Amino acid sequence: MHCQKPLSELVRARRATDSFSPEAIPDGDLEEILRAGLEAPSSYNLQPWRFVVVRDVSQRKKLRVAAMNQKKVEEAPVVVVACGDTLGWREDLEEVIRLGQEHGIGGDAWAQESGRMSQRISVHIRICRCGWRSRR
Repeated sequence: MHCQKPLSELVRARRATDSFSPEAIPDGDLEEILRAGLEAPSSYNLQPWRFVVVRDVSQRKKLRVAAMNQKKVEEAPVVVVACGDTLGWREDLEEVIRLGQEHGIGGDAWAQESGRMSQRISVHIRICRCGWRSRR
């Protein structure tokens, strides 16, 4: 995809959205936005993010409380909760260890490392509002 404007110009022109239109975001547009996030590069290709899409009005109302009571969280037709689990790779590691042990590879060293690693948890959450800018 060819970008029409340089990134520096886009950053300078960016503005916060004062209010959102209640108009729904088409599924295809939302999928494209989420795919961009999922395909973003990460250190060591760990890709520590998970996205939760919230469209339900009652759930957005609950999220508003978690987002320092920002009215826009409830107003936007879609809220994307971005969860960053910097230690999420451990789940994959657990499976590698299990398969290694199943095939007799790695021995006790796998189990010891697995035990140490599963004791720490680190999750970061960011709430992003998604919608069309209101014309008011």
